[in-house]
Amino acid sequence: MKFRLGKKRQNDALSFSELFPEIVREYQLEQSITVELLSGSWNDIAGEIISSHSMPDRLFKRTLFIAVDHPVYSNELMLMKDSIIRKIASLFGEGLIDTIKTEVKRINWQRSKQQ
Repeated sequence: MKFRLGKKRQNDALSFSELFPEIVREYQLEQSITVELLSGSWNDIAGEIISSHSMPDRLFKRTLFIAVDHPVYSNELMLMKDSIIRKIASLFGEGLIDTIKTEVKRINWQRSKQQ
């Protein structure tokens, strides 16, 4: 945590809800948190079959990168691209994601099952 130089010292304890936004900003966790929230809702966003073969991987410059385990599912996601962007906008707000890209790679299914 940053020291607050030039500010009056507070002698009372801060609640987690007061500290959390500052921690997120300081460690630049906004995009990681967004990806985890998307992962938790991925079944509703992409559908049961597609979500069992894909998962949100990272968010960079308003582009959502989705890991898929086979090129067929990558193609399906690209066909569903506009629908997925609209669903994400309805769940999380407009302007979060402009486009989607897919990457065929091994998926760590243990990470996705922990949610």
